[in-house]
Amino acid sequence: MKTNFRVSVVGDPPIPLPTTDGTGRFSVRQNSAIWFEGSYYLYADVVPWDNPFHPDTYDTSIHLFTSTDAENWVYDGEIIGKDQGGEWTAAGIATPGACVFGGRIYVAYSVRGNPDGSGHRFLGMSVADHPRGPFCELPQLRVIPDDVDYSRERTFLLLDDPQLVSCNADGTGPGDDRLYLYYRRSLNDFAGKDQGGRAWALEYDIRTSYVADFDKGLWSPPHPIVNALPGGVVETVDARWLDGRLVMIVLGYGNGEMAMYLSEDSRLFVPADPPLLERYLDIFMDAACFRLPGFIPDADGQVRHMTTPGDIDDEGHFTQWVFRIHVD
Repeated sequence: MKTNFRVSVVGDPPIPLPTTDGTGRFSVRQNSAIWFEGSYYLYADVVPWDNPFHPDTYDTSIHLFTSTDAENWVYDGEIIGKDQGGEWTAAGIATPGACVFGGRIYVAYSVRGNPDGSGHRFLGMSVADHPRGPFCELPQLRVIPDDVDYSRERTFLLLDDPQLVSCNADGTGPGDDRLYLYYRRSLNDFAGKDQGGRAWALEYDIRTSYVADFDKGLWSPPHPIVNALPGGVVETVDARWLDGRLVMIVLGYGNGEMAMYLSEDSRLFVPADPPLLERYLDIFMDAACFRLPGFIPDADGQVRHMTTPGDIDDEGHFTQWVFRIHVD
């Protein structure tokens, strides 16, 4: 497999996504974009400025931004609320991963255990016939692993950062045969954090699984694809088919840097050459949240824009900034 992969910035300065609905202000955190019938649709979890836990809250919902050229964006409001799944989503949903599959729009997200971030985190999914909704949750596709002892005190399973990818039957390219899910899985002991220290990661990796039966809610067995380095973390930031390769951005390689991974079969991933995005791509700004970039796909399946968060003032407020890019 060809492993060379490089992103360069072209064009004008970046464009910030809107941070107001006309009445209130908010920060724009993790996002995922799709192209559908002539427009770009970007889903993001937003944090209101008046939220007492800003910016590190999990008490969020999924909002929509739209554009016809990927550079002039309009805020369209909340698209998937915390009340959609009843008690299941009441503590907040975040880190959306969006995908067009079979002509429908699927959005996966992390479901928070508690608004302050404690408790277990699982994955949920909603579907709509149009990017503007209405979205309906698919309760049969909730990802709640049964291989964890949930009775262990102060030990929590955290599933987060889901990315959805539409693939052909054998996973070697885009298609409408299989819907793959990529996500971060970590099992953490929080006892040390209670004593003023930090949580201890017992297990940490990125996994993939595909929907085996939508109606019955069956998933294929999860398959680990990227393991964290000792004492480190890995998080799935984005995953897209580009020129016959599935390109994945992974946060947490080594010292919290972003690495690029490539695959030709959706399951076996190898580091790109060069592997570390931040070593050569100078788009990353100071931000009160993790630097979580994302690709914005075009109608032809290529990527000519990407996002990364950056502060907009000195008070910890931030948004996603859209850059024009070229991919080699």
